[in-house]
Amino acid sequence: MAQPQNEPTDQGLTRREMLVLGLSAGALAGGIALAYRLLHKDRVPDDALDAPLDLEASVFSASERTTMVAACDAILPGDPASKFASASEAGVPAYLEAFAAKSPNLKQNIAASLQLFEQAAQVHGRGATFAALPPAERETLLTTLSQQPETREAIETFAALCLKGYLSDPKQGGNLKQRGWASLNYAPEIPEERKIREAWKAT
Repeated sequence: MAQPQNEPTDQGLTRREMLVLGLSAGALAGGIALAYRLLHKDRVPDDALDAPLDLEASVFSASERTTMVAACDAILPGDPASKFASASEAGVPAYLEAFAAKSPNLKQNIAASLQLFEQAAQVHGRGATFAALPPAERETLLTTLSQQPETREAIETFAALCLKGYLSDPKQGGNLKQRGWASLNYAPEIPEERKIREAWKAT
């Protein structure tokens, strides 16, 4: 897989640094496996998991949706100069909401992460919402949370789900217009997510 250019952004972090913020292969697989464990708790059948997502699904409040867009874009920010699509440009927030609609447990997990981001922003920004923070401060805040033992797992899981939406098969609802793939100059083999599900079921 071609790597993105390691160029600094105006916000101070390099594109590669944002991608490795909890997005190692292990963290990605762990985040996806956690999502499937939560779906399994809700007894979602495999054929429903493989079906295209309903991108019109609405399970989050307007304020949660605003936080989610800001958080997704802090993890995968856009860069017009290098034609790197942001998470929201690649349809990641809608993908996450549609994915969460399959499972109350997964919805609760994502909602808890969004609440964590808001609570941290209240402290960091002296009462500001997460979305109201400047982009550089949002990225710094998530980086700080990813380095703290008590919040690292939440950040890694949310980031892994973002990357899943960014690089998923567009037929499943993410990676809008293949913008995620194009941003990384990536022509992937479609991930065999059924194998991931079977792997954690066997443990």
